[in-house]
Amino acid sequence: MKKLVLFLFSVIFFINIQAQNEDFIKGESDIEYKIYPSNNGNKIEYGNFIKMHVIQLYHATKDSVLYDSDDYASPIQPVDSVSLPIYYFNILKQLKNNDSVVMRIIVDSAYKNSEMPMPPMFEPGKYLYTCIKVNEIYTTKAIADSATMIEQQIMKSKEAAKNAAAFENDNRILNEYFTKNKITGVTKLPLGTYIKVIKKGVGKNAMANDKVKVNYRGQNLAGVKFDSNIDAEFGHLTPYEVTLSQIPSQVIEGWEEALKNMNKGTKAIVFVPSPLGYGSRGYMPAIAPNEILMFDMEIISISSANAVLKKPVLKSTKPTIKVKPKVKKKK
Repeated sequence: MKKLVLFLFSVIFFINIQAQNEDFIKGESDIEYKIYPSNNGNKIEYGNFIKMHVIQLYHATKDSVLYDSDDYASPIQPVDSVSLPIYYFNILKQLKNNDSVVMRIIVDSAYKNSEMPMPPMFEPGKYLYTCIKVNEIYTTKAIADSATMIEQQIMKSKEAAKNAAAFENDNRILNEYFTKNKITGVTKLPLGTYIKVIKKGVGKNAMANDKVKVNYRGQNLAGVKFDSNIDAEFGHLTPYEVTLSQIPSQVIEGWEEALKNMNKGTKAIVFVPSPLGYGSRGYMPAIAPNEILMFDMEIISISSANAVLKKPVLKSTKPTIKVKPKVKKKK
């Protein structure tokens, strides 16, 4: 842990002090990078697998950590030109064990060919940084797969402990919020999502093989909006369609639980404890770590997806905002 903390500190120090320097190497796809070599370590060979510590940051007036792999299972990445985008492969193949690399791209370039609009909190001309430290090199897939299983078990243990503490804290905060704001008639669902029905719908509740079209507004308990398809400022004013049978889920767990307890025409306020949302990682800079989320939701339509349900698979990450309100991995 000490090494990871020092790595994060050094990354932030580097960005604050040297971000404007011109000593980055210009790579492909508008990516620039700078390698920090170690004193020793084996060189990465084609077809090797590398275990990495990855930190992603948005560099602006106040830097925001968007992702830190210490909160997940450590990424174990094959290094070849098939599994990786060519610009990424051409950078990683230059590294040795214990080397670090800082890559950056201007946010305008990062989103110019993306289906997703650039989040409104990103300022044009600012940089997104990806900082990688190579921690281990594995020479075969069998060794890498074994290491991946160990990392997943570590992640599950960490997540369970964090979630238990977070649920206890979030339940206390939400009950205080309900009392302070005189909110009554709130139902706590089995997984922990809270729902207050404003208008009852008609027909059957959505089921696991249905498609549901939803209008929504997402905000935190302080009333700060982070995504909406009913407010023009977010740039997408059409109902959001969720296929409940999709694996992995399109939306965060709190959304999925709420949708399965609503029918066509239902209007409700849904309160999502952080473990059922974006957890300890958040979805920075829109959603802070351990943030409780609140959604105004209206079910526009429910239809059968005619899908055969698949056996759930272990997921190592939470939703992405499309709803992202995943502001699209999950709701």
